[in-house]
Amino acid sequence: MKILVAGTGAVGLGLAGSLITGGAEIHLFGRGFTKHKREKDGIKIRGLFGSFDISPDQFQFLDCDSEQINTSYDLTIIATKAYDVANCVENLLRCLTAEHQIGGVLLVQNGWGIAQEMRQELSESIPVYSASVITGFEKFEPRGIEITAHADDIKIGCLFEHQPSQVEAVVKEFRRGFIPASYDEDIARTLLNKLMYNLCLNPLGALLGCSYGELASNKCATDLMSKMAEEAVNCIKASLKIECWNSGDEYVYGELLPKLIPLTAAHHSSMLQDIRSGRKTEIQYINGAVVGLANRNGIRAPVNETIVNLIESLAESTAVRTGGSASLRGVTR
Repeated sequence: MKILVAGTGAVGLGLAGSLITGGAEIHLFGRGFTKHKREKDGIKIRGLFGSFDISPDQFQFLDCDSEQINTSYDLTIIATKAYDVANCVENLLRCLTAEHQIGGVLLVQNGWGIAQEMRQELSESIPVYSASVITGFEKFEPRGIEITAHADDIKIGCLFEHQPSQVEAVVKEFRRGFIPASYDEDIARTLLNKLMYNLCLNPLGALLGCSYGELASNKCATDLMSKMAEEAVNCIKASLKIECWNSGDEYVYGELLPKLIPLTAAHHSSMLQDIRSGRKTEIQYINGAVVGLANRNGIRAPVNETIVNLIESLAESTAVRTGGSASLRGVTR
């Protein structure tokens, strides 16, 4: 397959590296300063799946600010942060020359609601796929990605009408790489599982500055997780009509703490990495998504609302100190 990876942060480069080792033809779509760095140094990956040194001649890098796309792709992976997906797709389509296609679009973001937004924005001829990625990617200098955690296969499916064979072809390509992947015919439930995982761990890991394993040993933190999860369970049942867990306690103490955190105990929240770098966070698509569902159904989610405002406040104050770009928006979704 010829695949375009839009977004060259830790996740995008980690997925690209895995696909390259499996023989896929990869084009990266990112900023000019990143292009210079990658075309000079390549990509180095280390961690749970071994070490891989990918030379610059194994991929092509397109500057999203200045280059036209003069070829068609079988698949485009959008690996930006959730809040930047719409801008990325708009920029991608602007750069694409009229006679070429981006193929299917695979979204790998945290949170809920992004695929629905993209389905409304893109032509019906463009399939929109979703992936649940519970693999930890962290950057290390000068040119590397470290895979610090891996709890499950990359689950790939489609929330909309589709031909399973299309998704299975994407999964087959992923399986050639070093990160395991599988087709998920019930991707909606899987994405909600991932939402629960993220809303419990990502913000608390950022606020407390600790690993997931350290969170699990903190009684006050696990009590907060249970309260956030309880609100999320109520919202999912009321808004999405999907049966999930009976309570927040059932999810946190029956699944998250005993089964999932042991697999990702050493990992640090991507939200923590964003805040330390003065970047925006995905909080509006994670805990903010729960608040949005609550508001639309006339119920309350005060714990998640407080967490959203705390993260936005922390991101804003850190950005002011570091000269970053985070913006305080409060609960808007």
